[in-house]
Amino acid sequence: MALFRRLRNWVVRPKKTRRNGVISYSGSKHKLAYTPEFKAWVKHNPGALDAFHFIRKNLHHLKPFVALKDKKTGTTIEPLCTGEYKGNNALHRLSVVTKDREFFCKIKLNGKALTESDANRKVEAQRQAKPIIRELNKRGLNVALAPTHIIYETKIKNGDHEQTVTFVASDFYHPHEVESVVEKLYHGNNILPENYIQTPANDQLSERVKQIRNMMLDYGVFDVHAHNMFLNKKTGQIIIFDINSA
Repeated sequence: MALFRRLRNWVVRPKKTRRNGVISYSGSKHKLAYTPEFKAWVKHNPGALDAFHFIRKNLHHLKPFVALKDKKTGTTIEPLCTGEYKGNNALHRLSVVTKDREFFCKIKLNGKALTESDANRKVEAQRQAKPIIRELNKRGLNVALAPTHIIYETKIKNGDHEQTVTFVASDFYHPHEVESVVEKLYHGNNILPENYIQTPANDQLSERVKQIRNMMLDYGVFDVHAHNMFLNKKTGQIIIFDINSA
């Protein structure tokens, strides 16, 4: 697992902890959290780690909808947004294509520092959500969870100061297959009553989002809202991503 060790070694003098099956490395400038499932995933997708390094080096050279290719590894990264890939978040959501597969990377700039407990909450939320989703599907709400594969935090130089950057990687869904729920329901991706786009189909979708969110909240799963949902255009399935637990 040489590639895996390379990513782990970016965390200088790391402190290793293990909680609820989540392995965390915490250093002065980098943090890494992953599950045993992720380690197995890396075996089948080794190019993902090269992609993280490539993104980190080129983050401030990215332009919306302009692909950037690493000639050495063949990795291609393209700044996108969710759904039809329009909007102000273009530099924060990437399509990443390696020689192995394509996946989705959500980047958070200048957010609060990721702690070991933050990483644990994300992974724990995935586990908590699975039985809830089974129950939601029994009720006919047609919902799925996009698994989070890795959470990695680092600091990068931007001019004369450093930025905290958090990468969250999950499965990729092509824009011709899915659309952003928040973009479908609200003008300007802004969840305000005056921005709601009222149609019979949107009223049904909004009610589904409300039921899914309320049940997740009842069981301690948070960040389940339209910003973190895709809608499969063909099947109508709602796909949830980037959730948290208490």
